[in-house]
Amino acid sequence: APWTYRNYIVFKKLIPVTSNSGLELWIGNHAGASGALQNERLQNTDELPENLRSAIDGLNEVERYQYLGRIAVSYIYSNPFDALHLRIYSFLQFWFGDFHWHRPFSTRHLILGYRGITTILLGWAGLWKCFRLRWGENRLFLLIFVGLCIIYTVTHGGVKYRDGLFPVLSIYIGNLFLICYDKTFGLKSL
Repeated sequence: APWTYRNYIVFKKLIPVTSNSGLELWIGNHAGASGALQNERLQNTDELPENLRSAIDGLNEVERYQYLGRIAVSYIYSNPFDALHLRIYSFLQFWFGDFHWHRPFSTRHLILGYRGITTILLGWAGLWKCFRLRWGENRLFLLIFVGLCIIYTVTHGGVKYRDGLFPVLSIYIGNLFLICYDKTFGLKSL
């Protein structure tokens, strides 16, 4: 709410969360995009080329990002298979780490790429089990949780944004343990 209020004061229009969604969409969807913030040569994919910088020069913040968002949407419509490939990579990069899946694996990449894999897999299993048991009471939370994941896989899959989801996944690991323990031994034995 404070940021929405700030946006209304600054831009004189309702922008609920962020004004830079067009930029984020462009970072994940343009000819030089890799589905991450860097390409296989470890070059940043979020740097605007000179022609785009000159095109948005003089526009205010909202206009700049809306312009970049329109370019990204145009790219997606013009290159649907490339955009799908980028979305798959963004999903993998968001959940499994900050390296390039098409490069040869090394021990270092496996360790870095799969950091948190146990938490992710057990957390999603617990999340699924809890929602199957009590779907109605958890529907809103599931939509928010999955919605956050979708936002970053549609843009650039920044792995750093996933880290905030680990505490939530840990809660569902605990729930999974309790559900399995209850089915096996009964909770009264705790």
